[in-house]
Amino acid sequence: MKLDRAFGRAVKDRRLDAGLTQAAFAELLGMQSSAIGRLERGIVSPSLDMVDRVATALGVTPSLLLQEAEAHLQRVTTSPTVPQRRKADGHNRQ
Repeated sequence: MKLDRAFGRAVKDRRLDAGLTQAAFAELLGMQSSAIGRLERGIVSPSLDMVDRVATALGVTPSLLLQEAEAHLQRVTTSPTVPQRRKADGHNRQ
C-alpha cells in the first residue's frame, strides 16, 4: 500500500467516525465530493496545506492523521502473506 492510499484510508476512517458523508465533509472543506473520494482512494496526493485543512476539519492534528496513515502502512507490510498454491503436478517450484 502506498502512502497516498494509506492517508486516504486514515481520512475515511476519521470521516466515518465523525458521522460525516463524503458530501458533508466536502462541503465543510469547500470541495467537491468527488475530490474527497479521490483523496480517500489515494488517487491524488494531498499538499501539506490540504493535509492541514483535512486534519483540522476532522478535529485532529496533521501529525496524528499522518501517524494513522503510517499505522495503515505498517499493518499491510507486517500482515502475513498468503501461501502460494501448489502446482497441478504437486510441486511448488519458486
